[in-house]
Amino acid sequence: MKYLVVAALALAGCAATSGVEVIEPGPSAESVRIDTQLARFMREAVNVPFSFAVMERDGRRRAVRFRRAALVLQDAVRDLVHWEDPPAKTVSARVVFYTYARELERQVGALELAARSHDVAATSAHLEQIRETCNSCHHFFRPASVISEDVLRDRFAAELEEGP
Repeated sequence: MKYLVVAALALAGCAATSGVEVIEPGPSAESVRIDTQLARFMREAVNVPFSFAVMERDGRRRAVRFRRAALVLQDAVRDLVHWEDPPAKTVSARVVFYTYARELERQVGALELAARSHDVAATSAHLEQIRETCNSCHHFFRPASVISEDVLRDRFAAELEEGP
């Protein structure tokens, strides 16, 4: 058992330095507050359709899945752009939040257009851009203790449900 733990730690250390970008700590607690309503909205309205689109591997169903996900994401992002109480305590942090939200709205519009055109390559590229935007926003707004490396491996929602 002891050797298994040592091996796991060694592998984890190798994985952390094998070309993966290290994410610096997020903002301090003074500039950001955790918003459980926003976290739930993102988990239910954004993460679900995004994940279904990204994980679809069947080529025949992929175009349909992309289109459905894009339509659901458009509605969700529209709400996000008009979110009344972003997780920011400063004016500049609010500007950053809404800038990310508007960029996401633009990217989801491009995703929907590519999906409607059945352009799987462009749709995949737009999904990657959306993932990068989400990760950047999460990096800015999530406290360092709960920041995830990637939206596809998001631990934040589970930690919120478990509590401190």
